[in-house]
Amino acid sequence: MAEIFVNYRTGDGDSTAALLEREIEHRFGPGHIFRASSSILAGNAFPSEIYRGVQECAVLIAVIGPSWATSPKLQDPADWVRREIAYALAAGTTVLPVLVGRRVPRINPTELPDELAPLGEIQSWPLDPQKTGTDLSTLGDLLVHHVPLLAKVDRARPADGEPTIHHTVRGDEYPPAQRDNIRTDDHSTTTVDYGTHGNVGGIHGSFNQTRRGDDNINIRGNVRGGIRQGYGDHNSRSSES
Repeated sequence: MAEIFVNYRTGDGDSTAALLEREIEHRFGPGHIFRASSSILAGNAFPSEIYRGVQECAVLIAVIGPSWATSPKLQDPADWVRREIAYALAAGTTVLPVLVGRRVPRINPTELPDELAPLGEIQSWPLDPQKTGTDLSTLGDLLVHHVPLLAKVDRARPADGEPTIHHTVRGDEYPPAQRDNIRTDDHSTTTVDYGTHGNVGGIHGSFNQTRRGDDNINIRGNVRGGIRQGYGDHNSRSSES
């Protein structure tokens, strides 16, 4: 069973879907992601394979490219992109919208067909082509959070015996719409405050935590708020900006 289903539109998000498949397989190994063009064998019935993939997945990643919302195909009830998302929403499956590029706006539920309207209320994740490596690493952490079983095959987890790492990233100037703990594995926990527009707390940019015992966190962007990190026994060091 593939825990992750990638939903995308050819011509708008297919290259990003292929990138996600490659990076997810690199981190977690093969067999954990379903992408129609590579997962459905020639000769198999397309509709039944799609429905089975959506039914069995734990997370559906909806790749939202620049022309996703304006595509007339989205208004067609027979459109497969629409049907896959609608099926996942109706089944209560976690749907993770990934906004590709800096100019892709948040989804407006009023512009969507009724069955897709809940997608506009879901916290999205921005994928910036200029910092793809960092964004994909954090996306992998989110997938482990939503699918804890992936932690067992996570190749980014620290080796046994390395210190427990605790990071807190917060933004005091921007009241968070949601606060969450992203558990990457038994060794590392990142607490994230993030706002309604894809920012991570007060950080406009991204954060990248090293997990091989290095005593540092790399922050890119404008940090407003504070960063607190501790090792092992939660003794912390603070840096306020």
